[in-house]
Parts: sequence; structure tokens; C-alpha cells
Amino acid sequence: MNAGLVMDRTLASAVPGPMAWKGAELAASGSWVYHLPDTALEDIDVALAAVCLRGLSVHEIGKADFPLPSIAPGLKVLLQEIEKGRGFVLIRGVPVGRYAVDELEKIFWGIGTHFGTALAQNSSGERLLHVTDRGDQYGATNVRGYTTRSGQQLHTDSATDIVVLFCVRKAKSGGVSQISSSMAVYNEFLARYPPEYLDQLYKGFHYDRRGEERPGVPSITERPVPVFSYHAGRLSCYYSHITILQAARKSGRSLTELEASVLDAFDEIAAREAMRLDMALQPGDVQLLNNRTVLHARTGWEDHDDPQRKRLMLRLWLEPADPWPLAADAWNVDGRGDRRGVPPKEAAGL
Repeated sequence: MNAGLVMDRTLASAVPGPMAWKGAELAASGSWVYHLPDTALEDIDVALAAVCLRGLSVHEIGKADFPLPSIAPGLKVLLQEIEKGRGFVLIRGVPVGRYAVDELEKIFWGIGTHFGTALAQNSSGERLLHVTDRGDQYGATNVRGYTTRSGQQLHTDSATDIVVLFCVRKAKSGGVSQISSSMAVYNEFLARYPPEYLDQLYKGFHYDRRGEERPGVPSITERPVPVFSYHAGRLSCYYSHITILQAARKSGRSLTELEASVLDAFDEIAAREAMRLDMALQPGDVQLLNNRTVLHARTGWEDHDDPQRKRLMLRLWLEPADPWPLAADAWNVDGRGDRRGVPPKEAAGL
């Protein structure tokens, strides 16, 4: 590692263990899929009926309101896998055809309470989002990917420990989920690239806040945000190539040759067939990712003509009871200083 880096803020050895997985090694195993047993489906029906009888809205549902007794111990094991293992799991088997969308929202939220507390995902304070095509153009100013049907490069989300997707309806074609271990990407840089590449990744880049900033806060991060940050014995990753390019465009600044080369190398490594894992999510699948160690993307898709059949994913950002440790100066994407969730503009007091 380059001597210019502060050694107590960098990881000079490879990331060990299951976090640094490669997709080709996991694709055929199925060990990351948790099939809901019949007892869990009964628990879901009982919990849903109870919250509906009490008139609870989605946001009023807590873990005690959605107990799922037959699988609660198993969900704790899955959380451990997300936090300390490979960093992702897929829960399969929610019978979406039985329920209306508003009921599925409550089921999804209820399952989510077993993994963490839901965070605001935009400046409007929304904590449960519909990921569906709203006709927006991906890459346009202040447009976020969840409102478009375009394909994406592998990236992390901005302000959460856990990202959860629930497939309600799949596309007519395309829309395949892709994930890749950012820890395995780190190992590739450490082993095979000049040290100045990791130097740049630790230094980081300016990011566009995409219109989510509070009044009086610049639309671009005031300082570079690290791609890799090593703190409290854990390596974390924050990465979004398109948001870096949007920041450069807004500021009128061109990336240096090294910066551009590093970003291209990151994308190439993460997207290699041997590195990434592709998932064609089916209705009823719930995908949970450690946003600090796992990158995610999707392929573009073609929708059905019938609006009632359009691709629909529900998304949560969750903070677990034991949040991932982050260096205080490494995460300032939203301009607030807090590191999790997007601060609602109306709560800023401005």
C-alpha cells in the first residue's frame, strides 16, 4: 500500500472470509436462498389480519406487531449472514397472488422489522418506495434510478446499511438483478493494480446530491467521499459512477486520467462474469443486501402494456440494531453529517 495513505485508515491485506465472494462460486449452490415454510405463510396471514384489524398503517407496524414466531429465530440467522457473512440472502415464497398491493406493503414492512428500522430514502421522507418505471430518463439531472427502467452499473445506495427489494411483479423481459462483492473488488485492486489506484479509491470523489440536499447545502459534496473506508476493523464501500460523473458535469470539472481509469477499472472488475451473481427475481422474492459490502445493479427491462402488470419492486432501507461502523469523516453525501437515511427537507428547520 502506498506510504502516502494513513495506515490506521487503510486495509493493507486482502479481505478474508465469505464477504469476499465471487459469483461464479455461488451461482450453482443455492445456499443463499431461504425458502419460507408453510408455517411462515400461516404466521404472515395471522400477523397481517391482526395489523389490519387494529387499523395500523404501514409505518405504524413494529416488530412486536408482526411476530412471525415460527421463523423468527431463522431470520436472526439471516441477519447474521447479512452483517458478518457473505452479505446477502434471498427469502423466497411470499404468495403475492393472495394479497392486494397495500397488503403486500404491510407484509414487506413487517418482515423488514425483523432486520432493522426503516430509513427515509428521499427528501420527501418516504421510507417504503415503489421501484417502477415512471418514464424518467436515467442519467438526467436529479433523476434517481428507481423511477426509470434503464439498466444500471453496479453501485451502492447512498445512506443505509441494508437494502431490501421485494418483487411484486416482474417485467415482461429483462430487469435482472445483479450483485457483486465490493470486498472481492478490493482484493483485486490490492493484488493486481498499481497502488495509486487504491490511493485514489481511499481519497474518493465528489458526488452529486441529485436534488436531495437541504436548502443552503451545495448540490455537490463539499469534499471527496471515499470509495473504500477502513474503520473499527471493517472495510466499507460507497460507490456510484454515474453520481460521480453528474457531480463533475455540474461543477464543470473533468476527471483526471487516473480518476477515469480507476472508475473504469472498478466497473470492469465488479461486472466480470466470474465476479458477479445474477438473480432473476420472481414474484414473492425478498432480496436483502449489506450495502457496505455488496454492490447491486439491474439490467434494463421491457414492460407489459397493461399498467397493472408493469414491473413493481418495493424497496426498504434498513438500519439494524447494531449499525455498521463508519468513519465520521467518510460519509457526507446528504450534507447533514448523519450517515444513514436522507434527511427530509421539511425537518431541516430551514
